[in-house]
Amino acid sequence: MRQHGSISYSTRSILQLGTTGVISLIFSFIIEEPCLPHSESVWFSATVLGLLCTVLAFVIQTSAQKYTSASHVGVILSLEPLIAGFVAFAFAGETMTLQGYFGAALMAAGIFVMEIDFKEIFGPSA
Repeated sequence: MRQHGSISYSTRSILQLGTTGVISLIFSFIIEEPCLPHSESVWFSATVLGLLCTVLAFVIQTSAQKYTSASHVGVILSLEPLIAGFVAFAFAGETMTLQGYFGAALMAAGIFVMEIDFKEIFGPSA
């Protein structure tokens, strides 16, 4: 197996966020007309949320992934939308449609199926 050099997790995270930011900025000019905030409080809020809730959280998440298996990382990342829906329901009073509940159930079922070891349950195939 060929190695391509070692990049720290924090550097990799910053590169991923920077790339996403640049591409998003380009598409914002193509798809819509960007509008900058006019209030200092909005700038402050956006900066704090961007740094703490995006950059810091992403760096911590990426760094912590090296301590667990790939399947556990997959489960954790797959649960993010379900957890976000639960938090929105619990703290913001959001509700979902029947289609939303059905989608959440499909996601949860997919996560369970992904983690089930069918060889252990049914034995080796013939």
